[in-house]
Amino acid sequence: MSRTTAPLSDSACRLAKPMDRAYKLFDGDGLYLLVQPNGRKGWRLRYVKPDGRKD
Repeated sequence: MSRTTAPLSDSACRLAKPMDRAYKLFDGDGLYLLVQPNGRKGWRLRYVKPDGRKD
């Protein structure tokens, strides 16, 4: 059984502070917000190809 993830709120995205290492805040269905040590934030999508390989 797969886990469900609650969607990120706007305030949670804005209040994400940089740490010593990059970290991810998951939004669900492979979408996550990557927060980098320099404060940069960007959305990424974890894509799985039809043959099972991950990108």
